[in-house]
Amino acid sequence: MKIGERFADQAYVLFRTVCGVLFACHGAQKILGLFGGVRVGAPMLVAAGAIELVAGSLIAVGLFAAFAAFLASGEMAVAYFMSHAPHGFWPIVNHGELAVLYCFAFLFIAARGSGRWSLDALLPVVTRRRPPAGRPSASGISPIAGGEPDRSLLPAVGHPINGEMVEPATGDRA
Repeated sequence: MKIGERFADQAYVLFRTVCGVLFACHGAQKILGLFGGVRVGAPMLVAAGAIELVAGSLIAVGLFAAFAAFLASGEMAVAYFMSHAPHGFWPIVNHGELAVLYCFAFLFIAARGSGRWSLDALLPVVTRRRPPAGRPSASGISPIAGGEPDRSLLPAVGHPINGEMVEPATGDRA
């Protein structure tokens, strides 16, 4: 096992938390005037500051992080194209590197979700709505009490160790 694989969860929680806290600090500058910032009055900047403060906080603690990160990624894309791109094509020239980095970091977080070490992981798992009585669900499990799963709806699957294909309905090798 590689070191990167062994500590992937720990590295991800650090990445998510640092990105979230730093992003929330930008929002705190705009909304609260903290960290040497000045409160802004322009409606677009107030909205940006609110997104940064709230989404950054949610991302940092891992609560609805996928949704918050997707919103934050979109905000950074808009910020880049509205404020930086008109001053040149390359982010290094138009001083938009931070907006681009945040945009893609948050896109990664949106795709990966909150992760194992998050507040989301502490929430109960939301179950799917049950189908009407007497009708099988998409998984093939009858909603009637004591119903057995209809394994004929399942595809053949590979064995996790040796890769042999097994027919789920009968347990025979395919």
